[in-house]
Amino acid sequence: MEERGTQRRMPTPNSSLELFHMIFCCCARRIGGMFSLVERSDGSPIIIAGPCWPCCFFITLPLIAGIAGLVTYYVVFNQDLGLPIWVAIVYIPLVVITLISLSCVSCRDPGLLERVTDEEAGHGGWFWNEQVGSFRPTGAMYCRECKVNFSIQTNALSIFIHAFNPSHLLCYDLYFSGSY
Repeated sequence: MEERGTQRRMPTPNSSLELFHMIFCCCARRIGGMFSLVERSDGSPIIIAGPCWPCCFFITLPLIAGIAGLVTYYVVFNQDLGLPIWVAIVYIPLVVITLISLSCVSCRDPGLLERVTDEEAGHGGWFWNEQVGSFRPTGAMYCRECKVNFSIQTNALSIFIHAFNPSHLLCYDLYFSGSY
């Protein structure tokens, strides 16, 4: 029990990445190695960032937006090239759709499973996962980087958040078709 007048100490980061997460995700609720930025009233995440969000935010997003901005400025809007106006009408919405679909794929709930510690779940065909300290259904997957269990429909996708829910397939297809 804490004595009166003492303050709680912040946890000491073990690596520079943990320090980075402590600084930029200080108001987010941590779920394993993921960060719930916006939640519903029941606590389920609406906007969630995976453990590799800095790569997406500081590398992928600037690459897409920067290259698209340069192409727009030096090619699409260059009067000397004489490109027809329809090129800009097609190109700019395609870039916007690509950025929106990247956000939808990388920041939505990938199908997290709640922690189940009730031993009755073990009798119902669920298996104990020592890494999470929880029972999981058959076929569910544990991600070492995210440090959580994912539903049976979740596939590994290491580009964004190391987990991908097939219900986000439209956004995923839009992102990859728009980025090529």
